Amino acid sequence: MQNRILYLLIFLLFIIISCKNDQKVLPNIDKSEVDFKFIEFDNELFELDTTILDKELINIKSKYPAFSELFFESILPIKDQNAQMSIDILNNFLGDPSLQSLGDTVSQVIDKSKLKAQFAEAFKYSKHYIPNLKAPNIYTLISGFAYQRFLFEDEDGDALGVGLDFFLGADYPYKKIDPKNPSFSQYQTRSFNQDHIVKKALETWIEDKIPPPAKNNLVAHMITNGKKLYILDQLLPTVSDTVIMEYTMDQLTWAEENQLQIWSFFFDQDLFYETNLRKLNKYINPSPDSPGMPPEAPGRIANYMGWKIVETYMSKYPDKSLEMLILEGDTQKILDMSKYKPRKP
Repeated sequence: MQNRILYLLIFLLFIIISCKNDQKVLPNIDKSEVDFKFIEFDNELFELDTTILDKELINIKSKYPAFSELFFESILPIKDQNAQMSIDILNNFLGDPSLQSLGDTVSQVIDKSKLKAQFAEAFKYSKHYIPNLKAPNIYTLISGFAYQRFLFEDEDGDALGVGLDFFLGADYPYKKIDPKNPSFSQYQTRSFNQDHIVKKALETWIEDKIPPPAKNNLVAHMITNGKKLYILDQLLPTVSDTVIMEYTMDQLTWAEENQLQIWSFFFDQDLFYETNLRKLNKYINPSPDSPGMPPEAPGRIANYMGWKIVETYMSKYPDKSLEMLILEGDTQKILDMSKYKPRKP
């Protein structure tokens, strides 16, 4: 009996040590400081004094000139038929009961202090890995379900707009907003929650830094998207891979356990150098599935494979920095040098 207990303890100790060895070795960013602004524009907008709205509008435009121009001319156009800023339109917007209710829901669901801390941590990792890349300012807003995230330039450089009304949780009735809009399909809205805000916002920022594929085939898109996922994983090292890929745990497990099957499918179907984007769409863009594969296969499965290839490439050449990875536009070179071999089940 004592021997069995001893063997069990040794086995458990082996498992614990193995798990620790599998964990990422993270750089120490505790003393790192990042310079970015977290601007709660949605709060400031709804706190405007409507009795002096003309002066309030001047003040907020003076405070945030670039974002105000974008917001009041494109996101919430408040120009009248004479192309003049209309106080009446803005007043009606701020007084709209449905919008006020939406603002209350955002305040209840989104923890902004936590959100700011998550962005700060990601930008500390960004500063560590890519020192010359300045962190963008963050503007939170409510767009009335028009814009989820977007990149623009403000007075300091890069800035990200984050529409918090797109992150109210999978149970929020997004489908009722526009039943025909694929953006509100269940496989999309499953990730409309706070856990995914930073990932989705940073994805938009990173996409702007990575050169588009030089070629228009599956390998080029696969590796380019894999680069984005790899960089996201470095900037969000404590975030689950289910968030990075926007997969359920079952989907992620299936992808991990079936890399050889996925690779064989692309090879058998002669898809690696296919240039017809209609054939490739669901393998690289949001989709509930990957055509021709088992029903368990999630969409964007080629991106997952691209991530594994880039991961292999970077582990094989540890002297290569994230900045070097970003600038490397030869996707075929990355594939060849990685000598990637799909994991067998």
